[in-house]
Amino acid sequence: LGTSFLVKQRNTNQIVAEAHCFYQTDGGEVPGPTLDIFEIRQEWRGQGYETSLLDAIEYFYRGMFASILNTENDVRLYVCNIKSHKVFEWFEERGFRDDDGTGERLSKSLNEEIA
Repeated sequence: LGTSFLVKQRNTNQIVAEAHCFYQTDGGEVPGPTLDIFEIRQEWRGQGYETSLLDAIEYFYRGMFASILNTENDVRLYVCNIKSHKVFEWFEERGFRDDDGTGERLSKSLNEEIA
């Protein structure tokens, strides 16, 4: 089970950015979607599409889980397959944290009261 997000250039309908999330939990962690693919086409990088796409993903999942998000229940957005230190830092600057200290996966609460 998963969700795909696409950002298309208005005039050409060309895909500028895409993200894919899947749902999986091992039972020992806070549940939530995992962002497995997050790509901005090379020629479109640095123009704000990265932030816009991430904001849209967070907005989508906050809406999806609104009925269970409160101070006692949390749902986290996870990011895996981070390929560079620069990308790792980019996600950290946007509120994601390295929960286990391995640098392999980051997460962020979708509960705005906790995040």
